[in-house]
Amino acid sequence: MVNRAPEGTLQGKPTFSLNYIIVIENVNEKDQELIVITKTYDLILWSCNHTSRFPRNHRFVLGERIERNLYGLLETLIRAKYTKNRQRLLEDANLALEVLRFQMRLAKINSYSFASKAIDEIGRLIGGWLRSRGEEKA
Repeated sequence: MVNRAPEGTLQGKPTFSLNYIIVIENVNEKDQELIVITKTYDLILWSCNHTSRFPRNHRFVLGERIERNLYGLLETLIRAKYTKNRQRLLEDANLALEVLRFQMRLAKINSYSFASKAIDEIGRLIGGWLRSRGEEKA
């Protein structure tokens, strides 16, 4: 279950999120997995709305690649959720996010700041998931 708090009240610090604020304290690993999948899903919905408005010469090349990479990222995260050996999948997800950062810059989307913040937030969640996996092995 995703923990939600009133907007602007994350341990006294305003935060940026897709459509809601997440209370990070008391979030266990299972919830963190769900949060990253939910945020990726939200970014896909946002992206589909925006890539459909790309100019024709970008829509069928760059727009399609962005959407494919986002779908691939979602699939990778879902696989990681149901696999014991997640390290490689999470590293692949991290690489896919880096590629997406550059693709979004190339697209010069008017509201790129929204996508940029969402991608950064997803990256932090994946990084936390990777670190938590590393601590379990140690």
